[in-house]
Amino acid sequence: MASVDAPSSRPGGVAVPAEYAMPVWRILRDQLARHRAAGAQVPPGLAVWLDDLRAAALAQALTPSGHDSARPPDIPASSMYVSTDRAAGLLDVTDRHARRLLTGHGYRQPRRGLWRAQDVAALIAARRR
Repeated sequence: MASVDAPSSRPGGVAVPAEYAMPVWRILRDQLARHRAAGAQVPPGLAVWLDDLRAAALAQALTPSGHDSARPPDIPASSMYVSTDRAAGLLDVTDRHARRLLTGHGYRQPRRGLWRAQDVAALIAARRR
């Protein structure tokens, strides 16, 4: 068991033990959903960090079951696809509203829960005009 005053990997940061990644991710996801629903904005860096935490949680969940965890289950930031949650963070709306906006503008999901990064970027640009 780690002590409370154990050093973290980065100055001012806090390490999340692998076995707590999923519960912490769920709590933060729910809090951010309420935050967005109230009309507040979520910093893009926080959305990326939350995606990374989710990937770590899913990797931890897959490891004991014998599944191959070499490939991370979430989409990296450099990918040509964006998750619905990430698109919602970039658009500063809820996940549900992000899906409505994207489908309303004629964009389709190549896979469930994923959007083409160029489509999300085009929608963001269109909303800024």
